[in-house]
Formats: sequence, structure tokens, C-alpha cells
Amino acid sequence: MANTFIYNDRLIFGEFYHLYPQLRSDNALFRTCTKMTSETFDYILKIITPEFDLQTTNFQEPISIKERLLVTMRNHEVRSRRVQWIARQPESVSGDSSVSHCHRPNSSWRRRAVPGRTLLVHGLGNEINCDMVFNMFCLYGNVTAVKILSHRQVLVELNNVEAAERCVSNLHLLPLNQKNKLKVKYSKHAYINDQKTLIKLSDGTPTQKNYIISKFNRFSSKNKIINERRIAAPSKILHFFNVPVDISGSKIRTAVINALGCNDAIRSITILPQKQPRAKFSTGLLEMKSVDLAAKAIMLLNHMKLESSRSEFPFWFKLCFSKWSDMRQKSADSSVLIFKATPRRAWLFHRSEHDMPTVEFKVSRINRVTNDDYPWTLWDMREHATEAINPEARISVDIEYDGPSGQGDTLQDPPLY
Repeated sequence: MANTFIYNDRLIFGEFYHLYPQLRSDNALFRTCTKMTSETFDYILKIITPEFDLQTTNFQEPISIKERLLVTMRNHEVRSRRVQWIARQPESVSGDSSVSHCHRPNSSWRRRAVPGRTLLVHGLGNEINCDMVFNMFCLYGNVTAVKILSHRQVLVELNNVEAAERCVSNLHLLPLNQKNKLKVKYSKHAYINDQKTLIKLSDGTPTQKNYIISKFNRFSSKNKIINERRIAAPSKILHFFNVPVDISGSKIRTAVINALGCNDAIRSITILPQKQPRAKFSTGLLEMKSVDLAAKAIMLLNHMKLESSRSEFPFWFKLCFSKWSDMRQKSADSSVLIFKATPRRAWLFHRSEHDMPTVEFKVSRINRVTNDDYPWTLWDMREHATEAINPEARISVDIEYDGPSGQGDTLQDPPLY
């Protein structure tokens, strides 16, 4: 009886799958996070292991039984009272029924959609797949699973409620084209159930994918590059990073317009200076024609593979929204770019009646290019330091606009939230 009960209710043992190696090396930390000792966990694992051999997963590569168990346990917070109750139950051959059982519902459905870590998304269209959804939502938290539903509704499961709240506050009502907007709401489901049968989309990709161990999640405790957590509201200006140092603006533009199918999608490209000598990768900015094209670029191009002649290993092209909402040349000095940042306000998409903080940066080279009658500007700052000329500058809103807009993401890292 204890065996069956533990098998049916194994999901309640906690969200510590991604910390498992560290937890097992620290008994005190293990007890704090799991509300049980490592010995108790091993006892439960010993009971579950034989039946786990019969289970299937969505992973293409085989994983250990322990890893499979930890993945399954992602769905519920620790309930110490029930865990301790389970741990106290001896295996009984006689099947003693004197103890009342508190069974967990078989469904992940909740009565009403309260703030949780699973989101219901509308408006993404018919050509969407799980990776495209992940590319957008991973900007605001670690994504654990994505499922494409009928009528192109999408379920997105984040690793915690805070990440889900960031997604709702930043992505709800994001324009996807001139008519449609993204709608992000809290789901009535507490988590995404594992799919028993593999169902594929028209592009051959599965309708459901797990991203628990994805290296592209940017909020992992193992991720030492904190600057990847550039949390900013949607903007027409994108920040790109982790690209080869020998990358050219033309190569980036070609990749973007081919993916979007829009030759005039890019207004300008900015190559930012390297923060350290002998840096192994470059960063920069993409100024798109509109916010909806910027959003589409993130879904299609985020985590795109780039080859480099200087490295035998590929680079993963990474994108995020910039905290800068606008940029332009200074009318008094064409070698200076003025960046404007809008206060973070959900759903306004950088539109504000208040004064906007501005900052100026020096440009080393300006190259105005016309490809197939579609002009764009390349701003090159690689020969200058990353410090702003006048960080406290306040520029009048009615400043004269001189020429095509350059693109701007911060030369200084955006603040972390």
C-alpha cells in the first residue's frame, strides 16, 4: 500500500531537480529544500525505481532513473506534512486501511486562473512552434515546458511565479503585426502534463517540449553571466550578444531579413566596443522598423547558430529587448549618437509623456548602405571606450532628427531586476 501511494504521489516531493547535485553534497541544504533527509529520499527512490523503468519521457537521449524522477518532481511545491507522513508509512503486506489517505487530484486543473507559473498564450499564429515560444519567454525567466494546443493556443510553464509575472507584465498586449497582439494570461492549469504520445506540428517539431535542462535558460543559478538577464520591456531596438568578433553588419542583416521575409525590416545596426581586450565575442544593437518586427526577430533568430572562421565551435546568436527605446544622431555633432530610455511601464512599449533619460556615445565610423533600394545604417563604435560622453545629458524632445536612425542598446549593461 505504501508503495502504491508513494508511486501515485511522487510529484509532491519538491522543485529541486536542477539543484540535485549540490543538494546531495550538503545534508543541511538537502533537508531545507526537500523537507526530508537524503536517507529518506533514497528510501522513497528505492521504492519508485522498479516502476520507473516502465515510464516514458519526452527526451530523445536516455537519462538516468534519478534524473527522470527529478524531472517528474518539478510540478509541485514541497508539502512537508505530506512528505513526512509518507516517509513514516511502513510497507504493509496486510494492506492496513486504518489510515485515511489524502489523494491528490489526477488533473492539473485549478478552479480559477490565479497567478501561477503556467501561462496561457493567444495570438501567436499558425506558424508557431515550441522553440519560437521559448525564445521569447526565456527573456523573463527560466522556461520549463511549452505545449502547443488546438487553435494555436499555447501553454508556457515557468520555473516560478515571479518569472511568470514578468512575462505577463512585459509581453501581454505585445503587438505582433498591425492587427494582432499577444495575449498572455495565467492558466487554470498548475503545470503542463507530460505528453504520452508524440504529436508533431506541420514543420515536424513536437507539440510539446521540456526545457528544464536547456542551456539557453538565462536565469539558472549555474549561469555566471548575470548580464544575460537583460530584463527590459519590448522595444523596436534589440540587443544582440555572443556573436563572433569577425561578424559583419551585412551578415547580420542578411540573416534577419531572410528570416523575417522583409527587406526593409532593419533601420540600423550598431557594433558596440569590446568591454575587454581580446574578447572572444562581440555585442551590438539592431534597430528594427517596428516593435512587432523586433518581437518576430526574437522568436525566429534568438539562439541561432553562427559559424566563425576564427573558431572551430559555433556561436549561439542571442537576442533580447533593449532598455533604449530610441536613438538618433546629434544634430550638432554627427559622430555622436543619442540614446533615449523610457521608464519601465508595462504595456506602454516605451511611450511616455514624462522626460526620458538620455545618454550620448561616440561613433568611430558611420556607413550608410543601400541594398536592393533598402537603405540602412551601420554604426561602428569598436574603436571607442564604453563610457558615455555625458551620462546625465538631458536632450530636448523636439531635437532635429538628422538622417536615418541608428540603433541602440545600452553600451552599459541594463539594470537587473
